[in-house]
Amino acid sequence: MVGWGRIRKIDWDANETTHYYYNNNWQVVAETDANGLTQRWFVYGNYIDEALMMAAKCLDSSDPGNAFAHKLYYVQDGLYSTRALVSTANFVISEQTGYDVYGRPVTWTSGDADADRDIDATDE
Repeated sequence: MVGWGRIRKIDWDANETTHYYYNNNWQVVAETDANGLTQRWFVYGNYIDEALMMAAKCLDSSDPGNAFAHKLYYVQDGLYSTRALVSTANFVISEQTGYDVYGRPVTWTSGDADADRDIDATDE
C-alpha cells in the first residue's frame, strides 16, 4: 500500500502487540492486534485535525457482521480541537475535554460526577 505507514507497540507486561497504520497525513487509520485482526478504525474529515469517528471492535459481539457496532463520534470546536466523544450505544457523551489557559487538555469521562465538571482531588 503506497503512502501507508505502520508502527508497532509492544506491551511486555500484558503480552500484547498493537500495530498502528497511518495515512499520508500521519493520521492513525487502523489499529490491529498481533494476529492482524482490526481492533479499531478511524474516519477523518478534510482537515488534518478533523477526526470524525472511531469504530471499536465489540469484545462480546456474537454477530460477526456487527463486530464494530461500538462507534464514537468526535465533537470539535472551531479550531478542530476535540471537545467530546459521543457514543452510539446510548447516545450520551462518554468523554469530554476542556483546555486550560496554556492549551493543556483536561479530560473527564461520564463517570465524573462533580457538579463543576473539573478533575480534582474529590473526583473518583
